[in-house]
Amino acid sequence: MTAKLKIIQSKQRETLAQAVAVVTAAQRAATKASEAKERAESMVSAAEAKILEAAAQIEQARDTQAADLAKAATSGAKSRADSGTHNARIREACARDTLEAAKAALDICSKSLANREHDLTKAQDRAAAAADDIIRSEAASRVLKDAQALQEKLIVARVALRCLYNNDMLPEQLMQEAKTLLGFRAFPAWLGHLEIQRWEIHEAHRHWLTLREELMKDANAVV
Repeated sequence: MTAKLKIIQSKQRETLAQAVAVVTAAQRAATKASEAKERAESMVSAAEAKILEAAAQIEQARDTQAADLAKAATSGAKSRADSGTHNARIREACARDTLEAAKAALDICSKSLANREHDLTKAQDRAAAAADDIIRSEAASRVLKDAQALQEKLIVARVALRCLYNNDMLPEQLMQEAKTLLGFRAFPAWLGHLEIQRWEIHEAHRHWLTLREELMKDANAVV
């Protein structure tokens, strides 16, 4: 793995620091909006429960009133004034009003959350672009030079091995291993180039993607 260097203070670092700060603020806002939506959902659920409770009370009050009326009809006595059903219907109407208000609040909170998530996505995209600029300015040239130097050494070594193999200068026990090595063609290339291995799962590939994520959180991360 390429050795890490000291942090280079630059315009790119300043831009990244600003982008990271925006991401942090956007994340807080999105979290706050998400919590608000959850509370609004709880309000809707509570109002729906109140409606069910009031409906049950109406049914119970109706049964009670029916029993009182039946008793009055049987005895000829005057029936008692009913207040239970009336009060239950008032509670139900209030619960329905509360439910409508809670649903409206939930709609507002949902739209707010969608906006905050959109803002967060844009902020993260800008931070990712700023992180990529850091990698381009601080590491890309170094990585290219390392690859060039290693490839030159690899070519020299493979040419030497090719010579020994083709001229029967290798011990018999090394011939098959050398043949396998010389036949290796699965080198990493650019996206779209024919490759026979999944280099995306290689540690070196994951290293740079992980570094980008680190830079998006910490503008002082070392590359």
